[in-house]
Amino acid sequence: MMWLHAGTLVCVFTVSLLVRGVLADDPPPKWRYDDPISGETLYCDWCKPGEYMNRPCTEHSPTECIPCPWEHYTEYYNQELECLLCQQCNLKDHEHEHEALPCTAEQNRQCECDDGYYMLLEFCRPHSECPIGHGVKEKGTPWKNTRCMRCRTGTFSDEDSSTAECTSHTNCTARGECVVQQGNRKRDNLCGACAVNGTVTNSSVSDATQVPPIEDGNATGYEGPPPWWLDMGALLAPVSVTQLGLVMFVAVIIVVAVVALWRDDPTVQRKRSLPTRHSLTEIFVKRASQSSMVGAAGTSEPQQPLLEGDTTRRSSQEKAAWRASHTTAAKRFQRGLSVEEEERTPSLTSDEELSHVKVALSHAEHIAEDIGAEWRALGRKLGFTDGQCDCFQNDYQGLKEITYQMLRKWVDEKGEDATLGTLGNALVQVEKEDVRSKLFTFEHETLHPCIH
Repeated sequence: MMWLHAGTLVCVFTVSLLVRGVLADDPPPKWRYDDPISGETLYCDWCKPGEYMNRPCTEHSPTECIPCPWEHYTEYYNQELECLLCQQCNLKDHEHEHEALPCTAEQNRQCECDDGYYMLLEFCRPHSECPIGHGVKEKGTPWKNTRCMRCRTGTFSDEDSSTAECTSHTNCTARGECVVQQGNRKRDNLCGACAVNGTVTNSSVSDATQVPPIEDGNATGYEGPPPWWLDMGALLAPVSVTQLGLVMFVAVIIVVAVVALWRDDPTVQRKRSLPTRHSLTEIFVKRASQSSMVGAAGTSEPQQPLLEGDTTRRSSQEKAAWRASHTTAAKRFQRGLSVEEEERTPSLTSDEELSHVKVALSHAEHIAEDIGAEWRALGRKLGFTDGQCDCFQNDYQGLKEITYQMLRKWVDEKGEDATLGTLGNALVQVEKEDVRSKLFTFEHETLHPCIH
């Protein structure tokens, strides 16, 4: 019974579709027309697609329809007094077009953009080219522009193109070669002969991956024969053991002669005869005792010598004042300043004050080389994600350049919040206290060049 009901429903659904298709092609109901001559209301037929109305109906005649002329059309049932003009393709203001569908009495001409172009506001525009380091995610069509994407790790694109996708780096190992230069998202791996005794020659690099000579701090390409230091085996092959020993003997004689001349140099002798250098503490104690004696001689009242027991009777306040004065004098003496010069010299800026100074590109350049392999850990402390750190590593070569570009990006993004204090704290957290000291010392020397 259930199968019978299901079959009935299918038949009803099929009949309804057929009826709808027939009705879709049928003319609409007659349209109302008020005859100006008779004054009666009439109901006239429509003209079919491909025709237009020459005269409406009367009491004695139906609607008179005429076929559309060449290059004209009507697409629907109508009561138009004239047909519509078909559009033209590839006109002066609509270039890079071609005809996709022809003009007929029942349809308009359809225009479509040529290959490499797409329709934008009724005009054909060229497909956008994906820049180097980016590939095509979706190719453009006559109705849609190109969509680009940044090349992922392990792929590259070395050209501006509206059709090329990101290509995987060449697998040097599968070709029996080694990577001479690591590729990034803008260039392919450079393959060549594997290292022999720690050297790799570019004379055996595959022509398929040969690139122009570059110098980016990591690798250098060569044109023509390899340099002599890369082919030492060919130079030393014809040298015998006897000749090599003779060369070493002559080298030893030259070294001995140079050392003898250096020892007999009057300048060296004069340096050796200089008096023994004393430590700063010894010199300070000596000068302090001399100054105390001179001060005692210049006073109007005689100074009584201290007895041995008097030393123990000094108050704690006197001892603290004596220690503070001598400490201040010692610091002044270590800087090489007299009392008058100390008064004329501006006080040095403290680290707490420097911590609010905005980081400049000169600071980044000054410490970029000293951070080394800890650049990624420092980047995380400064707020960068692992994905951003990967981008820095792919886009730049050398630890110094990667670190500098990362710090430059941080300064640009943080603005006034990128201070020496924030950077210094991050350096301490990645166990780079020496780099923090170098950074603050550099700023001290910048603010007080004459003192340093």
